[in-house]
Amino acid sequence: MWEEAVSSRGPAPNANFDPSDRVRRRDWIERKLDHDFHWNELQWQLTREKTELQACIRLHKLGFEKVGAAFFDYTVDWGTWEEYLKLRSLDKYEFCWPWGKIMRPSDKDERQGISQAYKAWLEAEVHSASNPKDPEDPKGVKPEAKPATSQATGKPPKPAPKQGGPSNPRGPKPPKPGQEQGGSSVAPRVPPKPVSSPRATSSGAVRKPTAQPAAAPQVAESSAAALARARAEKKPMKVPPHLAHKFGDNANSKAEPTRDEAHEAALAAARLAANREKVGEITSAFKGFALEDKIEQEAMDKAKKEEEAKWKDLEDKSHYRFLARLASLHEKPPLRQAYRPAFKVGRIPPPCPDLKLRQQIWDIVEFPSPTGPCLGPFELALPPWVDFFDLLLGKEGKLFGRISEFTPRDVAIAWTKNEDGLPKSLVVGPHPDLGHSATSGPLRKAVCEVWFQVVSWATEAYLGRPHPLLHYLKCHETLFEKKDIVLSSKTMDSLFEVWNTVSNPDYDFFAISMTRKDNLIRWVPEIHAILKVRGDKVELALQDWVVEGQQDEKSVRERTDAVMDTWARYSPVRAYFWDRAVNLALSRGQLPLHG
Repeated sequence: MWEEAVSSRGPAPNANFDPSDRVRRRDWIERKLDHDFHWNELQWQLTREKTELQACIRLHKLGFEKVGAAFFDYTVDWGTWEEYLKLRSLDKYEFCWPWGKIMRPSDKDERQGISQAYKAWLEAEVHSASNPKDPEDPKGVKPEAKPATSQATGKPPKPAPKQGGPSNPRGPKPPKPGQEQGGSSVAPRVPPKPVSSPRATSSGAVRKPTAQPAAAPQVAESSAAALARARAEKKPMKVPPHLAHKFGDNANSKAEPTRDEAHEAALAAARLAANREKVGEITSAFKGFALEDKIEQEAMDKAKKEEEAKWKDLEDKSHYRFLARLASLHEKPPLRQAYRPAFKVGRIPPPCPDLKLRQQIWDIVEFPSPTGPCLGPFELALPPWVDFFDLLLGKEGKLFGRISEFTPRDVAIAWTKNEDGLPKSLVVGPHPDLGHSATSGPLRKAVCEVWFQVVSWATEAYLGRPHPLLHYLKCHETLFEKKDIVLSSKTMDSLFEVWNTVSNPDYDFFAISMTRKDNLIRWVPEIHAILKVRGDKVELALQDWVVEGQQDEKSVRERTDAVMDTWARYSPVRAYFWDRAVNLALSRGQLPLHG
């Protein structure tokens, strides 16, 4: 977690796009994992192959004959993400899937076509499950056995010569006693079939009855009858129960498979064998990864126990709790510039959102008329004691230039300055480079959400809290995704209360802002050292640090804010819950203050 964080890394990727876009979704996955140094292409590929196979099996059990490609790919990516987190032992809250079931495409969504991967799996595992043969296709229909019956006139067919011996020129012998005249001595063993037409002799003429009825004792069967009897002796063809309706009454027939069907069956068997071999390879690879992770985990546990024993020994010998100065720093803490109030800015401000469009949205959402810190619709004043360079602009404007990475695409934040060049205000509104309509509900919602975030940040910045807007938006983007915090119009009420406080001439907020900035610069190395301690000691050590030697609640809250602003850059969720717990305990008087 902390060990893998580097202050110089780029911004986390933004998930504010349509997740049905396969390319952007998979690009976001790789960038998100790579941003936190957890991306391993081989592990991801193996995990995806296993998850895709499991998804195919599950969809098949649920009775899906086909699904949309967008639905299938989204489901596989989501499942792979969850399995990858388990494989890498990552925090499911820190790396939550940002879209969930609400934005998942429907299984009937075929705008991107049907899933070819699922279709190919069905064809390999089940004989033509998703594409049964057309009954009108001669290659897909098995030949029916023709019964060897007599002619419609009731006269016997012409007897065939006996194989291996001379033919009988005298004609057929008289029938045996009890045998009906006009019938053959041997009947084919096939189910009775209706006769569609009279059967003629090989010469094409119908034989006339002789004066003396005769029938051969061993009459040879016709080729169709012989084929029918041969097929009748075969075992029934096995068809899966869930596919019996596709084959109709022929599902349990005794017919022998055709040459094409035998070829398809051989191909399916080969695909099944290849799939099983692939699953075996994936399983072996996972066992290898599991073994490596086990060895690494054992080494980490051993080092953790040794470190805990070291600190326990120090505590026992010195009779005091863990102090920040005892921790070793393996990484340099983030550096901050000294406090300086607003000064003349020579840079040209960015394009400002349209005033008319901002006014329309302001009226539609029924916000009160702009007054006090609100210089106009969605425009917020920047007092001169706010450190504009450190909290907003940054070196060469790079800090402010990255703010757009943590806001919706349709919303922009701009700053303005007075005629004398001093910073004047922050403006939130529809992006000036795009076309918009004030009647758009999603646009109004996005503008209001960003506006409330800027108002919440300004409420603390007015009081001298040295927290950059970029870091605030980055932290709260994660908290908003997890629904841990919700901002509303009540946030503006807090802003007006603070504005009334800072308007009091008895307070020198230039001095207050400078003191808080100096304290933060002095405290950051200590906070950074505490965060290097692994395990559950971090929360306890930080709690001891914020109350150590403090006599009043105000100083404790200032130190708590410093911890939150430093820790939230790397673990916003954990820092947020710690901050909330400490403030709650402080308000209830559960934290001892030392004199």
